[in-house]
Amino acid sequence: MKLLHIADLHLDSALTSHLPPDKVRARRTELLGVLRRAVSRGVEAGVSAVLIAGDLFDNTEVSRRALSEVESVLHSYPDLPFYYLSGNHEKDALVRYGLTSPNLHLFGDTFTSYELGENVMLYGRHMTERGMFNALHPDSKKKNILMLHGELRDRSDEGGVIGLGEIAGRGIDYLALGHYHTYSVTRIDARGVAVYSGTPEGRGFDECGQLGAVILDTADFSHTFIPLARREIHDVEVAIDSLSQDRDIRARIDDALRGIPSEDVVRVKLVGRVPIGCTCDTETLTHWYADRYYYFTMKNKTQVHIEREDLAYDKSLFGEFARCVLEDETLTEEEKSDILSCGAMALTGEEWIHQ
Repeated sequence: MKLLHIADLHLDSALTSHLPPDKVRARRTELLGVLRRAVSRGVEAGVSAVLIAGDLFDNTEVSRRALSEVESVLHSYPDLPFYYLSGNHEKDALVRYGLTSPNLHLFGDTFTSYELGENVMLYGRHMTERGMFNALHPDSKKKNILMLHGELRDRSDEGGVIGLGEIAGRGIDYLALGHYHTYSVTRIDARGVAVYSGTPEGRGFDECGQLGAVILDTADFSHTFIPLARREIHDVEVAIDSLSQDRDIRARIDDALRGIPSEDVVRVKLVGRVPIGCTCDTETLTHWYADRYYYFTMKNKTQVHIEREDLAYDKSLFGEFARCVLEDETLTEEEKSDILSCGAMALTGEEWIHQ
């Protein structure tokens, strides 16, 4: 038996990547379609059920559009059972809005179990709390899947925390988790593993890289990560130490961005220590790359490089200005660098842009 394990879809998310309004609307539509894409991929792979490990919606207030889409997916696959537990974002929204379907199976505040067939049992509960595993007694002779939403730690010492040490030795073969947005695998004990499927579609620059879901095979509990994101999000750090000309900076950025598809979302962060006079004009550079990607933005995190000993005999206006700044003990090193960069650009008639 194969199962689709997905979590943290966050339908109805406001999105956090500071996109322009037209792209925000388009991305919301793409995000709304991720459940259908995931289920379609799962059906192609031969899955017999779908496990949704929480945060199907982004908050407790759900739009009619999002509810209709989920309802449509459920009705599109009437013979495919969906097992859903709520996460910390939507809480009881799905039940409160009255979304029901014969193939939708829910969990309660205490452990609920379902027999999936082929000697496979599924356990889960909405709420996590200290001591909750005292009520979990799976048959070790069966194949046991546990589904929860929360933070994996050694012990369940508070709500929202899942104690890995308390699950060990209980006969769990696969712990299907939601809450963390990156795919990861942690061994429970010699028998089982705990898996975060991650979010299937990135919403901001804290959700970069390949994102998707997991297909689990209960024959041997092997599992495969499947990419699902319509667009991958990239946060690329580019060191431009010692560079001062835009053409050289562009060449360095080109190298860093090579291979990134044009339909993706990209942010470049310029870092390093640059010479006085380097404009790091992010406005011009952003315009240069804007048409190459679905969305492109840039941040300048460089620091000006000044050899302090070279300033000792510098009688220029900038030399005097730099000495005053460097000798000011009330400023941090980053503040000094920012002030020197701004001063250098002002004295050369350039506009200094730092983000």
